[in-house]
Amino acid sequence: MRFFLLAVAFTLATVQASAVYYGQGRAEVIQELGKPASDLKRGTREILLYKSGRIELEDGKVAVVQGIAVAEGPGAPPAAETATTAPVPLAAPVAAPVEPAKENAVAPTKPEEKPALADAAKATEKAKAKSAEQELIEEEAATRAKMEKEIEAMENPPAHESHSDAGPPRWVTFVVELIIKALMMLAALWLTTKYWSVEISWFGLAMAALADTVTRAVVGAIALWALGMGSTMYADEATAAIVLVVVLRKVSYNQSLSQAVTITLTSKTFSIVVGSFLSVFLMHTLFGGGGGFMPF
Repeated sequence: MRFFLLAVAFTLATVQASAVYYGQGRAEVIQELGKPASDLKRGTREILLYKSGRIELEDGKVAVVQGIAVAEGPGAPPAAETATTAPVPLAAPVAAPVEPAKENAVAPTKPEEKPALADAAKATEKAKAKSAEQELIEEEAATRAKMEKEIEAMENPPAHESHSDAGPPRWVTFVVELIIKALMMLAALWLTTKYWSVEISWFGLAMAALADTVTRAVVGAIALWALGMGSTMYADEATAAIVLVVVLRKVSYNQSLSQAVTITLTSKTFSIVVGSFLSVFLMHTLFGGGGGFMPF
């Protein structure tokens, strides 16, 4: 029984010691009650939220306390004093003249009206604190939403409309670019055969250029559409070179394998270095944009 009484007394002493008072500084509040669960600040007003209640600070001093014991301190509001009436002497030497009551005189506050006024003041303070807290929450939510929109706009920039979207259909540019590539390869083969003094008919040169262009188009289409690759990494050129060697052996007169390889390498060099530049220049001149689906 004695241990129980000591525990109760210790608990009451702890509660009394941890109480705060009006006008107390922020550092003293943190020292008494510990770190708050949440802290909202706006201008000179700050709200400290604890599990047991809430404390509102104005210019760093305690102004409103809710749900937490308040102790008497230097900043505590004065207690309501009970009005007392001094005894009137039974007889006076000279009766003072009674002045007429002023019309605008304010009637004294009755004792029973003081609790009602105190409750109204507390309700007003509570409403102000709740309004300030709600404004802080709404402002924080608006700031967070604005920041999220800015981050989303940075991560997902709006796609700009390209010049090719306003031009002709893609299949038109694809066919035109295919024809340009075939003509470039035909010119490269003709110059190469003249340089190496190899006799190949115009029909044979046209068949070789067509085989090279079709091979590159097929490999590029598979890489871009079937495999989803952004570039063929010159796989189309390597495949087309193998096909070109085979076709040159078929369409030439008494041509060896070494001559076919030499003509193929020379033509490919001309096609990659000179032909690609001319192809891009012509596509920009004709359509004002890049090429179609050709990856070379």
